[in-house]
Order: sequence, then structure tokens, then C-alpha cells
Amino acid sequence: MPTWPADASQVLPVPVTLRYLAAWLGKATDPPPKTGLLLAYLASWLGENGLGDCLEFLTDHLQDGAAILLLDGLDEVPVQAAVLGRIKEMINDLSTAYPSLRVVVTCRVLSYQDRRWHLPDARWPTVVELAPLDEEKMDAFITAWYRQLAVMRERTPDEAQTSAAKLSRAVRREDLRRLARNPLLLTTMAVVHTRRDELPDARVLLYRDVVDLLLSRWEAVKLKGEVGETTWRRLLTEAGLQDNDVQQALWRLAYEVHAQLPAGADRETTADVTMIALEQALSDLHPQKSKDWADQVVAVMNERAGLLVEVVPGQLYRFPHRTFQEYLAACQLSSQGDFVEQAKQLAGSGALWREVILLAVGNQVQGNRNEPLLLVDELCPKALPASDAGWRQVWLAGQVLLEISLPRAQRRDLGSELIGRVRQQLTHLITHDCLTPRERAEAGSVLSVLGDPRDFDVLLPVPAGEFTMGSNDHYDDEKPAHPVWVDDFRIGAYPVTNAQYEEFVLAANHEPPVHWRGPRAPVELRNHPVVYVGWDDANAYCAWRSRQEGRELRLPTEAEWEKAARGADGRTWPWGNTFDATKCNMGETGIGDTSPVGIFAAGRSPYEVFDMAGNVWEWTRSAWGEDLMKPEFGYPYRADDGREDQSRTNVRRVVRGGSFIHDDDFVRCAYRSRNPPGARNSNVGFRVVAPGL
Repeated sequence: MPTWPADASQVLPVPVTLRYLAAWLGKATDPPPKTGLLLAYLASWLGENGLGDCLEFLTDHLQDGAAILLLDGLDEVPVQAAVLGRIKEMINDLSTAYPSLRVVVTCRVLSYQDRRWHLPDARWPTVVELAPLDEEKMDAFITAWYRQLAVMRERTPDEAQTSAAKLSRAVRREDLRRLARNPLLLTTMAVVHTRRDELPDARVLLYRDVVDLLLSRWEAVKLKGEVGETTWRRLLTEAGLQDNDVQQALWRLAYEVHAQLPAGADRETTADVTMIALEQALSDLHPQKSKDWADQVVAVMNERAGLLVEVVPGQLYRFPHRTFQEYLAACQLSSQGDFVEQAKQLAGSGALWREVILLAVGNQVQGNRNEPLLLVDELCPKALPASDAGWRQVWLAGQVLLEISLPRAQRRDLGSELIGRVRQQLTHLITHDCLTPRERAEAGSVLSVLGDPRDFDVLLPVPAGEFTMGSNDHYDDEKPAHPVWVDDFRIGAYPVTNAQYEEFVLAANHEPPVHWRGPRAPVELRNHPVVYVGWDDANAYCAWRSRQEGRELRLPTEAEWEKAARGADGRTWPWGNTFDATKCNMGETGIGDTSPVGIFAAGRSPYEVFDMAGNVWEWTRSAWGEDLMKPEFGYPYRADDGREDQSRTNVRRVVRGGSFIHDDDFVRCAYRSRNPPGARNSNVGFRVVAPGL
């Protein structure tokens, strides 16, 4: 691994699954104590696999510190003192027996807080919690997965490379990215992808496949007892049950525990499933309501993490990810005869049930049910809502339509009518400052996929006249505040959107921004400002659109931009002199990314122009100069001093307006920044102007 320390690059990994060691210990005759226990287990394992000659090689590496010992799953060791006590004694002795050996012990977080599994802090001072996988690590896992399949001759090298690329793209889907950050769930998705060479387009079908795979992990467990071998299949057969019966019990359990989460729980929190609740749910399946039978089923579940994960042995369980809790609860909801009424009632209780409702709709869609459209009709009646709760239901109605899919909805007359109605009401929601800025941004992205009906090409008039440019109270490059005459012009009501830029990319065969999927913009970002565009890209767009419309369109000068932002009264921000983070998309607003254009009605400039503060920086025609810190072209502003010379390609150009990551100072109308013309950044876009009215 390239990021490892140089002295660790050649160490031998020695993985030991502690539950297997514990099972061996239960059968071994008079095993030695402390580190001798590890060596005896390794000798036994190597011998069983025909590798007995490797024991000396392995022990030499342990002694010399040329290995890294990976002890996995301390919390999966049975709690009996004769087992857990001896394994903890073995672990604690390793630093004495092998002073230079690197040792990693894994344990679930909650279990490690229990003194029974906790190791002495003095001996084990370094305790870290594993972070979720980032995209780089996800890609590395997927590449390694398919490379190994090629080594095993289950894929050719070319097929493995192609499949790895397909899976890497698939796990970036918005509905899958959160799941893929979990190593267990990424592994499960890789198994599904290996079998199909694709992931299902409908996420509920993927979740169904994954649930089946997680259930199959219990299928492989075999427990030996006094009356023979206990298996998952044997237990179900004895009770006259099938896997589907257990799944339905887990549906009900997931629904019940999900309802117990606090309303403000974050999207990653899973509910606790108590041992009592789990045993009750299972015993209810048995014809005689047998608790002993339920205990045996739980014992099988405990042997391998599957659809439920034991987090506090003998006390608490959780689903492996919030998504599976929501999916199973959704299965329960979608199976109800009064689905529409129940779903509407849950929608009114807050955001906790939003994802459950959407997954339930996905389930119903797979069964060609008509209820999802009836739910949209209930969530988005013809009259505009009179409360925030009503507007949140309109937003949910849009999400339900996306879960149904527009082509499927349009096949029915009611569906076509509802699409138009929801578009209209979502447009009202985002353009009239309904809900919080973050909610408007998310609702606006739903509208983007449904088809935002607004005209993004509209230009607004800015009359000729004098205005105050600059500031005397802030940075030197803004000083002095001074009067500047600007001829009349028209300016884009919005920054250029991805949808507008897509037309240019396709028509001119221009290079698309790096975050697009090929030459087309992501559908959820079509009404967001285009980013990752340089000054030359912006000018090329203006030239193309000028030809399309038969009039001159170009980037604004600094003076034009600032006048359109602050008007003639010298205000600090487009809306006035008192800062308000709810009137623009900046750092404090909490959106954390670009937002759909035009969702801050109260933040418009005196000329009704949207997004002049925050969202994205905007390129201007005006030159700053070559030096990053000292502008070649300072104030007073003069249009004829060379700063508007478009032929100079080696100078930084001024950008204005601040962006979604900046503070209130950066989103002032007078604030100046600068970028090299070739810079393509995630928070820089542009808008156009046309000279004259």
C-alpha cells in the first residue's frame, strides 16, 4: 500500500478470526496459555490446510516484527470466562512475547465500551474508530475485487477491468453512495454485481437482492450441540417456515423500532433492537410460540453478521445500515391495505418517515400498483399549501413521482396531470422562500429532475447611470469607494445553469465540465449554476449564444456586475446593509454545495437579479493582473486603462460574488477576487450581459 510507512511496506499480514479461534479453543485438549495459545491455533490451522511446513516461517516473522497480526472480531468471542478470558490473556501477552510486532484488534464500538471486551488502556492506548470509505477507497476495493476474480480465472483481465469501471460508476449513484461507504455493504453490492454484471436500476430491487444475500450469511452457519448440528434451514423446517416468513417478521420489527427513533435523528442513526423484542418477534413465528426455538435462531444469527448485527452481546442488535432498517420498514408499510392513508399520516409526522415512504412506493411500483399516484394526489392537492408541513408534502410528492419514474407516471392521465401540478407547486415553493434554504435547495433539485419550467435565458434591464463602486471600510483593492458611470445593459437573472451550458456543449462539441457524466449534465443539477468552467469556456459560451440569438452576449465588466448587484445606493449586500444568511447560499446557510438558481427571493438585488451573493463566484471580463496579491488594475475603475483588454491571455481575471463555502465578508457586493483564466473550480461559474436595453 503506497501510503504505508516505508518500514511497514513489506510486512506479512497474518489475519486471525477470533470467533474461529474461540471455536477451536472449545474443542482443544489442554491448549497452552497466553501467546502459546495463538501459536497452537496457527499450527492446527496450518496443519489442517496442508501448510504445516510454514509454521516456522510464520513464527519467525512474528518474532522479528516482520508481520502485522490482525485479530478480527473480539466482540464475537463468547462471553464465557474459559473462552473470552483466555483469549484476552493471549492478546495482552503479545506485547511481551513479541515486542516489535504490530498488532491490530478489531471490535464493534459499543461492545468495546463493555468492560468484558475492553482491553487494558495501559497496554492498548491507541484506539481509533474506522472512518467510512471515501470514493478513492471504494474504487481501490472494487479494483482489487475484480482483479482477484481475474486471478481466479472467473473473468478475463479485460472483463474484470470493464466490470470494475461499471461498478465504480454504479456506487456513485445518489441512492447508493451512502451504502457503499460501509465495507460490508460494498462487499455485498460487489457480490450482486458479480452475479449480474450490473446493479438493478430500481434501488428497491437492489435492496431486495442485498437482503437475500445477508440472509444467506446465516444459511452457512452450523452450530454443534448435544443433539447434533443446528442450522438455519433445519430450524425453519422444524417450524414449517420459509425465509420469507422471517423476512416479514423483520419487516414488522424494523417498522416498530423505526417509530421509536427521535424525530430529529440523523440519516445514519439506526434504532436499537432489544434481545427481548427480537426473541418475541421470532417466537411469534413458531407454531407453539417457542422461546427455546427463538433462542436457537438468535444463536445462529450471532455467529455471523447478517441482516441484524449484535452490537452489545446478549442485549442489543441493529440493522447493518439505516437504509436496511428503512427498507424493511417500507416493506411492512407497502404491504398494508390502507397504504395511501397510512403513508400520508406518516408524511405529516416529519422527515423520519420520508425515506420509508419512498421505498414503500418503490415496492408498490414493482407490483404495478396504482396507489403511488393516489398518494401524490393526496400530498399535492390543487390548492397551494398554507403551512410548512403542506409544502414539505409537496416536496415529498415530487420525490414520489421520481420513485415512480416520469415515463411510468405519464402513461396514465392522472400521472400527467400530477406531474404538471407538482412542477407548478415546487416552482412556487423554491421561488417564494418557502421552508428553510436547505429544504428549498433539495426541493429544487427534485424539480430539476421533474423538469424546471423557468426560463433561465431571461435578461433583466439595468439602466444607465452612476453608482458607487468599491468600499472604504474593507480591503485595499476595494478602495476608494468612488462614483462610476455605466451605460445601460441587460444581465442574466440567474447564473448560467448546467441545462443552458449543456446545449452549448452538445451544439459546439465543447469539453464538458469534469463532474458531468459525459456531454450531458446530471439531471439533478440541471437548474444549478454550471461550475468547473474557466474564463475561456465562459467566453466560448457567450460567443456561441451570441450567434444563436443574433445579438452580442458577453461576460459583465466588474463595474456592470457590481452595479447589478448593489444598485445606485451603495448597499453592502444585494438586499441591503444588514447581513442575513437565509438570503443567499454561503457557508453559514448550511447547504454546502451549489443550489438551484433563484431560490433566494429575499436576496435579490435592486434590479431583481438572483444569486449575486453566494452560490458560485462569477467570472467577469475585467483583468486583475498577473500578481496574485497586488492588482495591476486597482481603483478608481477606468474601463479604458487596459483592464477590459480581452486579448491578454496571461492575466488573472476578476471573479465576484463569493460562493457556498464563504463567509459574509466574501459575499459583499464590493468584494473582489481573482482566478487564472484556465482555472476550473467547483465553486466558480458565470452569467451573461447584453449591452443596451
